[in-house]
Amino acid sequence: MSARILWIPAILQKELMSYMEQKGITEGPIFVTAGGRPMDRSNVGRCIRRISRDARVSAEKVNPRCLWKMYQSTQEGIQANITVLMEQAYERLLEQEQLTVGWE
Repeated sequence: MSARILWIPAILQKELMSYMEQKGITEGPIFVTAGGRPMDRSNVGRCIRRISRDARVSAEKVNPRCLWKMYQSTQEGIQANITVLMEQAYERLLEQEQLTVGWE
């Protein structure tokens, strides 16, 4: 299985670091089973199903693949917004430059 690199927001990084500090984790997996082994797909599936019941999310939407797809679509939306904002900023910069130089 290949590793995936994910962008983790600063606030979540801070919470994870705090959790690691509380648990005395300095290396290796952050989330492990009661026996100390790294959580695998089935462990994660059980955990998110348990959480989904409390959150009242339908069972068919609760699996690692759906979470991954949600993550990907969220990231794509963010990238699209960033692209639009960059283009708008560039256009404003050009307009300001033209006004400064005196071009109409």
